[in-house]
Amino acid sequence: MKAGGGSVQLSISFTDIPLDSTFAVNVQGTDPSNSVLLPPSKVQDYQGGFTPRQGTLHFPPNFATTVDVSHWPGSQPLPDTAQISVTASVQTGPALMRDIAARCRAMGMRAPFRIMAGIPVVILGSTTFRLKFGAKGANGVIRP
Repeated sequence: MKAGGGSVQLSISFTDIPLDSTFAVNVQGTDPSNSVLLPPSKVQDYQGGFTPRQGTLHFPPNFATTVDVSHWPGSQPLPDTAQISVTASVQTGPALMRDIAARCRAMGMRAPFRIMAGIPVVILGSTTFRLKFGAKGANGVIRP
């Protein structure tokens, strides 16, 4: 978080991940109420994806952290299309939204705003990880 600090929404989604696999999430915040520690949990319990229970994480100015997502396959092989997407967004105020929207319009781009939990946010970044380790290839061979 740069000089102003702010509120962050975290969202993790699963595409073609077998339901018997397990995942865990860890985000170290300023205190327990602004941290995420999800112990190993079954994907089947989070079929709509994972968002921290507290919803929004609040970080002070110049705060830095990481988002760690771990995945362990179950007995079902991972298909080639298996992926986990991690998206972080920050809450935006009306003035910033107006400025970003005007800039995007001038460049012929769509504004990067979303509504999450009723709060307007701008997507900071989204990373998708295609899971390959141990996945079955098209010919049925398990890749190392």
